[in-house]
Amino acid sequence: MNKQNYIYIYTTAIVILIASCFLIYQNHYLKYEEKQLSENQRQLSDEIKLTIEQNKDVIYSENLGYNNKKIDNYVLFEIEGFETLYESNKPMIPFRQIEVDVPLDAEVYVNVDFSNKIKIKNTNIPAYRPPSPMPAYDWESVPDSGPIDCPKDISIFPEKNFDYRKFDRMGYSVVHVFVYPLTYDAVNNQAILSQEVHVQVNYNSSKKGIIKNFVVPHTAIQANVTFRTSTTIKNIVSNTEKFEVLIEIRSIGGNIVRSEKSSFELDGYEKEELYVDIASPSQQGSYTIKTKSYNDNQEIGSLYEYIGIIPYQYVIIDSLNVSKEVSKSAKYTYATFNVKIKNPTDESFRAYVDLYIYHDTDELTKRPQMFVDLEPYETKEITDHWFIDHLDPGFYFVHAIASVGDYTVSSDDSFEITQ
Repeated sequence: MNKQNYIYIYTTAIVILIASCFLIYQNHYLKYEEKQLSENQRQLSDEIKLTIEQNKDVIYSENLGYNNKKIDNYVLFEIEGFETLYESNKPMIPFRQIEVDVPLDAEVYVNVDFSNKIKIKNTNIPAYRPPSPMPAYDWESVPDSGPIDCPKDISIFPEKNFDYRKFDRMGYSVVHVFVYPLTYDAVNNQAILSQEVHVQVNYNSSKKGIIKNFVVPHTAIQANVTFRTSTTIKNIVSNTEKFEVLIEIRSIGGNIVRSEKSSFELDGYEKEELYVDIASPSQQGSYTIKTKSYNDNQEIGSLYEYIGIIPYQYVIIDSLNVSKEVSKSAKYTYATFNVKIKNPTDESFRAYVDLYIYHDTDELTKRPQMFVDLEPYETKEITDHWFIDHLDPGFYFVHAIASVGDYTVSSDDSFEITQ
């Protein structure tokens, strides 16, 4: 064998060896990737465990299912009980807003532990594109909102897996905790999902309860009649506690004219409307009606309203009821208001009704004015439906005013939007 043939055979053998090694590596790599994707898919059929603690008491613990949904060339992760983040040019990842009620004077400490993490490779989570303003002259050219590619300058999102804020309301505070169990790396197209999330909200306060709401049925009340007040109390500890509700009617000068009290027991973390009946003053004029609540001889809070005492009622709001089936979806919130108007006189008249909706002290909307024609001593119910794009969780107040000529009477009710 000459030298040239030897070199040819040697070179061919080396090429075959390299090719064999490459095929073995490629086969092993594909099996690994297939196994990795299969493992990811298997894990995505599992659950996320969410636990919420309030001052070391577990107030919520549940296993929540999750899955990945295909949208065009994208993957959208959905977790039961979580919302999807719709923020301009940011990844559409799941998040949850958790609310914990605390006393106004509470000093709050929040921590969230994320554990049992899995890495999900080769996943393309979209960013959100909001709808553009619609120009009147060229509405057909406006692009629809929806998923787009994530900007590569985002890199890791979110930078923090949780955040929280404390908001003061009338009589208490609410801690909002925002939890993001999934972190997305837009550069490498991979996500890290925490399958266990443990939220801890701790605070310092000697109070064991809060007043969430106070409702007086009418702001104009006939003299010497008994009416019912409603005070919503929430027990914020795990033990059963006894609460006392004191209702006081005071003159403008501050003198106590009427007072009534009652005691109730609430189970751990229970919230309840507590009713106390009280007689209206005998003298006409303006008064303040106040609710105070006590636990272990300590005042946990107070709220008040203004009322007017009148000699005779020309029209009565017999009842104001907000539908308890207040439903919230990603598209709209729906509520129904039923107002029962009563004519206590021997004359026929038309009564006009206005409805105002408030969140805390902020007026959200005034509903279109309604009217009802009443015969002597007749009672009729009128209904209003309210649709709105979005409402944050919390308490909302409805203020109804009925008027006949210059005479007006009002009533209040409330409803709650939850997660």
